[in-house]
Amino acid sequence: YTVKEAWTSLGPQKDCPHIQEATNSRGVWDQILVATGGAEQPAEPQGAAATPPGMPLQAAQMLGLHDPKKPPHAFKCSNTVRVGEFFLPEKILLENPAVFTTGTTPVPADYLPEIVPECEFLLKGSDNVLRTFPEGEDPQNGDCKVVYEYVPSDFPASFVVGQTASVPDEVKELGVKFGVDQAHVTGKCNSDLGEIWMVRKGTYDLNEMIGMAKEEESKLTMIIRVVGWALLCAGWVFLFDPFVTALEVLPLLSKLGYFAVVLTALIVSCACCCTIMIVAYMRYRPVLSGGLLAIALGIWGIIAWRLNYAAENGGDVTESPTASPKSFGN
Repeated sequence: YTVKEAWTSLGPQKDCPHIQEATNSRGVWDQILVATGGAEQPAEPQGAAATPPGMPLQAAQMLGLHDPKKPPHAFKCSNTVRVGEFFLPEKILLENPAVFTTGTTPVPADYLPEIVPECEFLLKGSDNVLRTFPEGEDPQNGDCKVVYEYVPSDFPASFVVGQTASVPDEVKELGVKFGVDQAHVTGKCNSDLGEIWMVRKGTYDLNEMIGMAKEEESKLTMIIRVVGWALLCAGWVFLFDPFVTALEVLPLLSKLGYFAVVLTALIVSCACCCTIMIVAYMRYRPVLSGGLLAIALGIWGIIAWRLNYAAENGGDVTESPTASPKSFGN
């Protein structure tokens, strides 16, 4: 417990930029750190790596803000974790925290130690938590707590992975025959088609897993396209921004000029996005993308032609009407 935050998994921080003339007391934190295998003089944690207030440790771990294996924290995986006849090593469990390290449950009180060696100041509470202050009292600056949690077994999980024959000897007695790993995919025309590796929490068949992967990829692709288009549009607006600045002396023209710039940026950015997507799509559908590319080049040609015509005619894009010849009789 610190002055800066109610609780931080990284221990008391040294600086409190928003609290004047206040410092965090490290209390017994350093003793707990040394007792669990940490350094006697730990390096000060970086401000960017601190866990935000109120964020669960699982979420901080997924975002790379919390290391569950760095002292005084500890993360232990059983050597007999398996799914049916397949063994799951610790590496796979840690690389998929959303599947294997969520839904934690407090460890039963019978499994908690009454006294922790070299940390006799920790008091065991009725809620399975070790504290440096009596249960029911408010913690003070510098107090610490130790929480033991575990992930219950027998939860559903689905895999689309590669099968291996590497299995530790201690799990073979449990009926484990295979291991799992990423499977590299090669084809006749391309030797690098990615990796087969899908792990989802829940029970799904192969078609559902493939459908989920396609849906996730489609959403990610759409997000990238929208963000790319927005950046292109903003870039074109900034490119024409000097013309808008020049027209700010006249209120009406400045608004019309900004509207014209935004409208032009929308059209040109859409043309840029379509052209880029078509060029990238030529790898998979060359015939279809070739026709679409011809259309896109035609649109670019029309845009260049009208801009060139406007430049030659002093900014007037529309053609001046010509009077039809008339004859007069006597």
